[in-house]
Amino acid sequence: YTLVLMDGVPTAGYGSGNAGSFSEINSDNIARIEIVKGPGSALYGSNAIGGIINIITKDPSAKPQVKLWTELGSYDQWNSGLNGSASGDKLSFNINLNYINSDNWREHSAVDKKTGNVKLLYVPSEQSLLTFKLDYINLDNETSGSLRENDFNANWQQDYNTFTYAKLEKYSP
Repeated sequence: YTLVLMDGVPTAGYGSGNAGSFSEINSDNIARIEIVKGPGSALYGSNAIGGIINIITKDPSAKPQVKLWTELGSYDQWNSGLNGSASGDKLSFNINLNYINSDNWREHSAVDKKTGNVKLLYVPSEQSLLTFKLDYINLDNETSGSLRENDFNANWQQDYNTFTYAKLEKYSP
């Protein structure tokens, strides 16, 4: 019963249970995380009995910025991304794209995750600010099940079957 928000909008509305899914969050696009401990149901409803976690994404930067990065790792892990941001007199934007792919170290534990975030800020007058945000995620995720000790000792990479498998594609304005 902890409510997870992204920029003040509940993530649970996307079919991920009450708390939302942290696998949907692109960590490179997080500016800060606000945590409210204890009951918040008076403000946010019955899903916030245990508290609120509000993940605030990055705002556009004052100066134009572009960041392209790639990480390679064991078990065919590939993690890359692109961040871009700029501001003008009336319109500012922040774009964040990320791709993660890995076979992982056990059978039935592969990950293929593509995410994208666009945040536009429009200032029509000195008293007004309009924000438009679009999030995209495409996720294929396998999680291995547990092993008995003797099976683990014989071959720690094996798995009897996939414990959980998640396939998700979502657009959220």
